[in-house]
This record gives sequence, structure tokens and C-alpha cells, in this order.
Amino acid sequence: MRRKCKLTKIAKSQQQKFFRLCGEKYRRKLIGKEKMTVADFANITLILSYLDFSSYYSYVLCKYPEQLEIYANVIDREVADDEPLYVDDILDENEIIIKRFCDGIQNKRMQKIYRERLFV
Repeated sequence: MRRKCKLTKIAKSQQQKFFRLCGEKYRRKLIGKEKMTVADFANITLILSYLDFSSYYSYVLCKYPEQLEIYANVIDREVADDEPLYVDDILDENEIIIKRFCDGIQNKRMQKIYRERLFV
């Protein structure tokens, strides 16, 4: 049974702000025009977390429970493999995702603001 996900007023405001910033690819996935892959889900939730859009982040987690479960299982497997996690490698990957997001912001003034805000 699917949970009912409520887009609160704050989440709606954050969604609209995110849609103004993000590229068409993420927008189409979030509105259901294209299939959301686990990689897309991971990237979008990372970006929302960096932007501190916690209400919209929570909504996305609720709206895509299958991707959340698969992503959680991937992380569990990586931890269970008992391979050392290199924080620097994870941070480098996150920085690449955030940099690509900022590169995709069409408004150059907003791009500069978010690069500075996100330290990219």
C-alpha cells in the first residue's frame, strides 16, 4: 500500500525553488514524466540535502519509497562488505554532483550565489 505524501506549503515553496534551479532532466523525473532511477534519486536527495530543502527532501523520500529502499540496501551492502569507507572519496563524489548541479543553473547570478553557498 502506497503512503499518501503531502506536499506542505514549505515543501511546495522549496520544490518551486528547486525547479527554478535544476535542469529539465531532474524536473521531468520529479514530476513523473520520466522514470526515476536509484542514481537519480541519490543525486536529487543529495542536492536537496546540500540546499537544506528539508521539507521537500522529506516529500521526495515519501514519494519514492522503492528507490529509497533500493538505495538503503545498496548502502547496507557496502557497509556489510566491510570495505573501508574513504570519506575523502565520498566527499569528492558529492562535490562532483553538486558542481554539476551548479553548472546546470541557467541564471548566471543564481549560479554564482549557489556555488558560493555550496562551496563549489
